[in-house]
Amino acid sequence: MAEAISAYAKSGDAVGVKACIASNPKTKDSTDKQGWTPLCAAIVRNRVDVIRILIEAEANVNKPNIHFRYPIQMSFESHRYDMQTSSCPILTCSEHPFDDVLCGL
Repeated sequence: MAEAISAYAKSGDAVGVKACIASNPKTKDSTDKQGWTPLCAAIVRNRVDVIRILIEAEANVNKPNIHFRYPIQMSFESHRYDMQTSSCPILTCSEHPFDDVLCGL
């Protein structure tokens, strides 16, 4: 199931991601063969709908990939967001507090 949700997250298939989480909620924090969580995979590809679904499902925003890159770091690095002038997908998807993540950077 980890490979399925990862593939859905990478492709932006929100319906597939929801179905995986509905059938097994633990998949939201699973790691695929490449060591990516669904959230990390969605962030790198800017799949905002999938990011929103995973955050609303309470995916672990503090779980890094195998390269110890955290979702919030990946969002800024992948999309070159400037906190002063742009919005970051992971921060705008939910009312979820990210203070603990930001303080760790």
